[in-house]
Amino acid sequence: MTELTQEYLDKSLKNLPSKQDVQSIVDKAVDGLAIIIATTVVDPMNEGFDKVDRRFDKVETRLNNLEQGQEEILLKLDNKANAFELKALEKKVGNK
Repeated sequence: MTELTQEYLDKSLKNLPSKQDVQSIVDKAVDGLAIIIATTVVDPMNEGFDKVDRRFDKVETRLNNLEQGQEEILLKLDNKANAFELKALEKKVGNK
C-alpha cells in the first residue's frame, strides 16, 4: 500500500510545475497586465495631459496678446491726453 501511495505521489508531483515554471507564468502574467495598464490607463492619461498643456499654451498666447493690446491702448490714450493738454496750453498761451 505504501508503495502505491508513493508511486501515486511521484506521478502526481511530476505533473506539478517547477518553481521556475511558476515564476515564468507569473512573470508573463505581470508583463501582460503591465501592457494592459499602460495602454488603457497611462497612454490616455498622458494624452489628456498633452491636451491640457496645449490648451494652457493657447491661453498663455491669448493672455500675452491681450497684455500687448492693453499696452497699445494705454499708449494711444496717453498720446491723446498729451494732445489735449497741448491744445489747452496753446489756447492759454494764444489768449494771453
